[in-house]
Amino acid sequence: MKSILQPSDSVNRICGKQKGAYAADWRFSRLVIAEPCGDGTLLHHSMTGEMVLVPPGKMDEENRRELAERWFFVPPDFDEYGFSDEVLQILKLTSPAVRNKTRFTILTTTDCNARCFYCYEHGIRKITMSPETARETAAYILRASGVQPVKISWFGGEPLYNSRVMDIICESLRQAGAEYESGMVSNGFYLDAENLRRAKEIWNLKKVQITIDGTEKVYNRIKAYTDACENPYRRVMDNIRLALAAGIEVTIRLNMDAGNAEDLTLLADSLEDEFPDRTGLKAYVALLQEFRGAIHRHESERQTLERYESIRSRLEKANLLRRKDQLRGIRINGCMADDDGSEVILPDGRTGRCEHFSEAMVNGSIREEVRDEEVTRRWKERLRVPECEECPLYPQCGKLKMCEWNRDGCSETSRSIRIQEIREQMVAAYQEYREEKQK
Repeated sequence: MKSILQPSDSVNRICGKQKGAYAADWRFSRLVIAEPCGDGTLLHHSMTGEMVLVPPGKMDEENRRELAERWFFVPPDFDEYGFSDEVLQILKLTSPAVRNKTRFTILTTTDCNARCFYCYEHGIRKITMSPETARETAAYILRASGVQPVKISWFGGEPLYNSRVMDIICESLRQAGAEYESGMVSNGFYLDAENLRRAKEIWNLKKVQITIDGTEKVYNRIKAYTDACENPYRRVMDNIRLALAAGIEVTIRLNMDAGNAEDLTLLADSLEDEFPDRTGLKAYVALLQEFRGAIHRHESERQTLERYESIRSRLEKANLLRRKDQLRGIRINGCMADDDGSEVILPDGRTGRCEHFSEAMVNGSIREEVRDEEVTRRWKERLRVPECEECPLYPQCGKLKMCEWNRDGCSETSRSIRIQEIREQMVAAYQEYREEKQK
């Protein structure tokens, strides 16, 4: 048996080796994902983050005993989910207190020049940040972050719809001697040469995510820009090229539902020709969910997964597929909403927990230091549904009760997708391990 990935140091300090007399009736932990490969079977433990390779025919008592010490095997009546909760609580109690906020998501406006039918911001009041609020935002960031480097994520609406406040905030931080960098979620329509100059010189923009909903005709119809040029699709594609040439990483998000799945397959194929030099460019597929606005429902779970995997395989073939690192141990934070080091700043200066704006996430203002601790506490409550009891992803899930994306619990499709992605990462990690050993 070979250890391919070591367990998380923090989790290992808490758990150590499993104690108790191993017996023949011990079973695989439900937190273990197994993936066959040419050299045997890879086993990944989602709580500890460890991954091992068991050669063919080597699941003998000696290896089972060693796997039991590493929590891959557990007694028949062992509650690994309750144990994972206990480990998480200890991790939270023993982790250093967060004294400064260093990650800020800033909504420059809740308005947008696109009119996507699926947008979760339908019906939200349109607010645009004023220059005065931008100066107050910069002053607040300096107070909240102390002397630590800051990461800013520009969000909206469309953040470039009000880019002047981005200049004000960044220039104020620079004049104060603060170290900062930024990223952005944008439709890319305004990411032209002039804005890219400011992105490099003022915003210190490192990466941007741009959503492309389909091939040219489909994209132009879905976006329905209010200030459309002759061909918005071509304009955005050209802007992506400009951003890449400027050294800014670009991630293309492909939003998929039942209405555009086939067209996204064509788009995935076309991206390879569209961008011969794909340095700094990645793409991924996201399943659209119902969130405030009505969207096409997906067909059966099987059809959805087949189409999703078809698009991903095309992106992978073009060396475009973005992969998140999911081969880790238990997650302390589910997302920004339960992370005390992160904060969302709305266009009017109110602060909150989640970038997906709703009144339920507001807990204070940049103009005062006091926060509504009850709102903060509620955003830290984990979602636990019946499906959790058999799910190997439980320690890494981090779904939150307050999140509107989770209001329907957990879907079979989302679980299947994540497990498949982890299996792919297991194989990729083993290949990297072999390559390193050969060197």
